[in-house]
Order: sequence, then C-alpha cells, then structure tokens
Amino acid sequence: GRGSVHANDLLPIAFTQGALTVFVANVQRVQERLRRPILVENLSTYLDFAEHDFSEPEFFAELSRRSGCGLLLDVNNLMVNALNAGVDDALAAVCAWLDELARCAPPDLVGEIHLAGHSRQHELIIDDHS
Repeated sequence: GRGSVHANDLLPIAFTQGALTVFVANVQRVQERLRRPILVENLSTYLDFAEHDFSEPEFFAELSRRSGCGLLLDVNNLMVNALNAGVDDALAAVCAWLDELARCAPPDLVGEIHLAGHSRQHELIIDDHS
C-alpha cells in the first residue's frame, strides 16, 4: 500500500515490552476475528537487535500468557538462528532454547512442531524448506 515498504523477508522481532504490547493486541484482534486461538511461529532471523527485555522463549511464553495464543515451534528456525549467530555448537544452542522454553512456559504452549530444511547462501544459512 501507499507508504509501505516490502522487506522481501521476515524481519526480526525486538523482544521488548513495547513489541510485546503490539503483538498481544494484534494476536487478540486476529483471534477475536477468527473466534479461536492461533499459533504464532518463532521466526528465522538474519540480524538481531542489540537489546531485548526478554529472551525469545520468555517472549513467546509471555505472549501466550497475555493473549491465549499458542506456539508453532519451528525447530529448523532455531537451528538457522544458532548457525547464523556463529555459536560453536548449534545443536546445543537449540537444546538450551528448548530447555528455557520448558522452564518458562506451560507444556501445552506448543501446539504444533514444524520441521523443514535450510541451505547456505553465501555467508548466511537460509530457511528455505529444502
């Protein structure tokens, strides 16, 4: 639309109080329109904000608590994020993320698990569902 910009890919979420407030309002609006709870997916990200108020698992746990939505857990996106962050052990980073989610969220938060694939494109690992 007029005055809008298309980024050609998903942009990262700032895991801040302000972003959470916007997410809660938007999720509630959609759920009210659909008359049912929805699942929100954790994204693959290719850049990060310098500061956050929440870790990613904390953000999704709080979003669910405030809005009633669930999480579509994309395990491949966790791996892509760890690889792009350059962590030494990406699998351990994914396991740590899942452990943190288990500590801060109820077991029924995850409504669906998504497995896909990724590929290397130049310096980045891209979630391409390969």
